[in-house]
This record gives sequence, C-alpha cells and structure tokens, in this order.
Amino acid sequence: MKGFVLTSILLLTSVLISCSTTTSDNVDTDGIYAVLTIQEDGANTRADATFYVGGMTGTVLQLTAGDSVTCNGNAMTENQDLFGKYYYYGNCGTLTAGATYTFTFTRNGDDGPESYSSSVVMPAAITISSPNDGATFTRGQTIPVTWNAGSDTVEVSISGSGTSASGSGSTTYSRSHGSLDDDGAYTILATDTDPDDTITGVIANAAISVTRSRSGTMASGLDGQISARRADAVSNLTLNP
Repeated sequence: MKGFVLTSILLLTSVLISCSTTTSDNVDTDGIYAVLTIQEDGANTRADATFYVGGMTGTVLQLTAGDSVTCNGNAMTENQDLFGKYYYYGNCGTLTAGATYTFTFTRNGDDGPESYSSSVVMPAAITISSPNDGATFTRGQTIPVTWNAGSDTVEVSISGSGTSASGSGSTTYSRSHGSLDDDGAYTILATDTDPDDTITGVIANAAISVTRSRSGTMASGLDGQISARRADAVSNLTLNP
C-alpha cells in the first residue's frame, strides 16, 4: 500500500536536536527561530510549528503571554512530546496543489499585537512508479526508483528490519539521501541495501519513500524556515542475502 506519514519522523528529528525549553515571554522576536511545515494528511493538510532560541540546536519555546500561531486562520494546538518539548499542530485546510498556506505568528507587544506571516505553496502530488509494493531484491544490489518529476527537491529513503548483526534480536535500519533533484529518477546505492553492520540475513518489511519538499518565504522580522512536503512510499519489500 502506498502512502507515507511524515509527522513521526519530523517530531523525532526535532526531539533529537533540542530538548531544553523556556517560555516565549523571555525572548525578543529577533531571537526566535521558527520551523514551520505543511504536509498532506489525507484530503487535508497538517501544519506543524516549533519555535526555538538560537536556531534548531537551541532551546525550545513554549508560547506564553498571549503569543500564538495559526495556519490559514486556523488555531493550532499546543502539545508536548515524551521529552517535554513543546510543538504546535493543526489542520490548515483542504489539500490543494498550488495553493498558498500561511502561518501567522502573533505576539502581544508593548504597542499592541504584532503579527508575522510566513507562506509556502503546496507542491504537486508525488507518485512512485517503480518499484512496486511487494517487490523482492538482493542485498547489495542497486535499486532504481522512479516517480513523476517536478521542480522541487526530494529525499529518497529506504528502511527495513531483520536480525541484528550483534546477535541481540531483531532491529531496524534506514538510509536517506536528501536535497536531490526532482527529476523523477534516483538509484539507491548498493551500500544502502546491504547494511551488513546492522542486519544479517533477510531484510523484511522494507519500504522506499520519496518526499517532495518546497521552501516558502519567512515573514520579515522572523528568522526560521518554512516548507511544504508531499510523499509517497512502496512497502512490503524484501531484500534477500
């Protein structure tokens, strides 16, 4: 079955980057770094926002003192991960290629509310044409991957599970290559299909995903990054010894 959910990967990545927190009332706007992401969620879109001090390796912010964030006017919900890191998520409306999605970060300044609007355009859907679900390969071989070409950048990933090379039971592995040309074709390297330092024997439940990403425009006066992402995957792949 095709389909790929980015949310857990995005949140895990941000967890590994930063875990300490503070409140936004302690920080001036020019010290804030916002990471804003739109991704497909069925027929709708999901918006995610995380705020930091000092970039993505810095302290995570909890929005306080009336500070808030919306996407296309829709309120976003505050949440915490297992490490206590704050993030904000919400529905940003119907999924439409070519549509503009806007995050608005609002602060209660001394002279009244100050709003910072950052926008991104949703890229076209991405569909993997090969390989197919359930395909079988040999470990150590290259795997050509094709999809409908676009004009953005893509990340190609492969993952799977099997018996740990250390003898400690089952384990998983993944390999990713990002910032690739969205030209519709990429060959997964032989070294990425044969993780002999991680897994021995058959690699089962393998999957290949391709994620299309487009950058948007941050609001003047607010540092950070904004992107829109769409993805597809093929699953139930097998890599035999």
